[in-house]
Amino acid sequence: MDDRFVTENDAKVSVLDLGLLRGFAVFEYVRTYGGTPFLLQEHLDRFQNSAAILSLQLPKSLEQIEAIVHELIERSGLPEASIKLLATGSISEDQFLPTSQTSLILFAYPHKPYPQKWYVEGIHAVIASLTRPLPQCKSTYYASAIARLRKTAGARELIYMNDRGVLLEGATSNLFAVKRGCLYTHMSEEVLPGITRNFLLRLVQGRFPVEKRGITFWELSEIEELFLTGSNKEIMPVTKISFDSDPKELPVGNGRVGPVTIELMKLFGEKIIENKMSLLL
Repeated sequence: MDDRFVTENDAKVSVLDLGLLRGFAVFEYVRTYGGTPFLLQEHLDRFQNSAAILSLQLPKSLEQIEAIVHELIERSGLPEASIKLLATGSISEDQFLPTSQTSLILFAYPHKPYPQKWYVEGIHAVIASLTRPLPQCKSTYYASAIARLRKTAGARELIYMNDRGVLLEGATSNLFAVKRGCLYTHMSEEVLPGITRNFLLRLVQGRFPVEKRGITFWELSEIEELFLTGSNKEIMPVTKISFDSDPKELPVGNGRVGPVTIELMKLFGEKIIENKMSLLL
């Protein structure tokens, strides 16, 4: 925290910090494989871009932050770590506009995988007529998504849908659909640039056709598979959906994890193992 390594008990943020008072903060989540942070440079670049969107000046260079991440992993002693990078507006004299230097906080905690059952059976996602403010910015504001998600029993993710009926992204993930062997994912300024999504798109080049557009509400009956991508989710299948206006659960395709999703989960896993092995050589 601001140039000091501290324990969790000693980590304190002022109640006047704009990150707490106004949600004026940005963050990144990075996980390790074999103790090495995955796609760290891409996460750092996005962290800087998010800060720039909010006009937050990072108090350290990306090279300095990268060094802190590696030292944090080493100090933590964790076999596999989850790492959060957080930049806040810090203390504000009028409790609205930033008046001091951006506060930089990084912390590590044990990586806890999602239940294997979710990957074998798929999860339930709820679709909401909702969009994120400043979607290209990974801010800490999730209030609207959390409020909607809490109203849907059993749902594990919320999917944003714009006023044109286009399914954009998950609250904490990017969204892919599969129709007739083609992958669909929305890529525009309406969604956060997904790092795991971009990694997967590089992996599938020459294997699957890709259309960089979101599916619409009216196409849902034609969709054979849905899955989410994210640093902590990797590739997570969605086998049930509902709408926040109607609690009735509907199956995606035949209601089971589809063959394309299974193949992509395998491909992703093999690439991770390959990357880990290359680090050992």
